Amino acid sequence: MVLDTNVLISAHLLENSLSKKALDLAFRNCSVLYSEETIKEFEFVIQRPKFDRYLTKEIRVEALSLFSKLGISIQIQSSFEVCRDPKDDKFLQLIFDGRADYLITGDLDLLKLNPFQETQILSPSEFLKQSEKLIF
Repeated sequence: MVLDTNVLISAHLLENSLSKKALDLAFRNCSVLYSEETIKEFEFVIQRPKFDRYLTKEIRVEALSLFSKLGISIQIQSSFEVCRDPKDDKFLQLIFDGRADYLITGDLDLLKLNPFQETQILSPSEFLKQSEKLIF
């Protein structure tokens, strides 16, 4: 499973959000994948000054550390451009090379590509609804 940056940020900003519930469910029941590019983007975005009033520096460092410790790093071998926004291709490359079953995102450009190869691209809400029917 892959969680994109907007889901990770929302999960850390809003304790009771659907993104937080999806993140918790993912780590309890799935292998969560990341690549060097996706973790760098998470680190860059979570450090933005606009989040200073919501997250202390310590919480941000802990979030990054925990994510990289609990997740599985995937070396990206593929190189293709599919998404309207080229910055989102790193998530498609990750789900392809990591053979992920799911990409959880709020990004409309990515959601429009559902399914991509064999991967379901779902919003946090759709993932939570679908997970009620699944046995992990």
